[in-house]
Amino acid sequence: IAQLYLAASTLQVNRTVVLQNIKKGMIRSHSKGIYKFDRDDRYVRNNSTICRLAEKLEGVVSCKEYGFARLYPKVMREYFGGMKRHLLSLRFLLSPAANCAYIVGDQASYLGVHIPTAQILAELAVEAGFQVTDIKKWRTRWSSVGARGIDEHIVLFRKLDDRSIQCPR
Repeated sequence: IAQLYLAASTLQVNRTVVLQNIKKGMIRSHSKGIYKFDRDDRYVRNNSTICRLAEKLEGVVSCKEYGFARLYPKVMREYFGGMKRHLLSLRFLLSPAANCAYIVGDQASYLGVHIPTAQILAELAVEAGFQVTDIKKWRTRWSSVGARGIDEHIVLFRKLDDRSIQCPR
């Protein structure tokens, strides 16, 4: 029985480690999923829209005392940095002139600061070597915070020539 318990415990620990590693490789989308070692923000440090929104968020959260609020600017940078990392890696999997469509929703739950996700994703797609062909409004969903409508969009883009792409170090 002791050996069975040990085997089951080892299996559970291994499964937990595997799941933690998968989680650590995913795109950050909320304050509870941020790690000290996260560095996807380096992919977007020169994007003026993201820098402006992060500064606005930093101003809003500076007077907040609860811990998660202070992470909102980092979450936003990590999310968009992760999306750019994803777009850069996607280029190697796509055929020439491949078309892509992403459905994304704007965000306003970070203390009411409006984040135009589709517009920013389109900027990142261009930076990653894609041509944005259209942004279409998909629907308006009801916000869980602030009791208002939040738009969701379809961002359509196409892969361009691979030679123009540079990855940050």
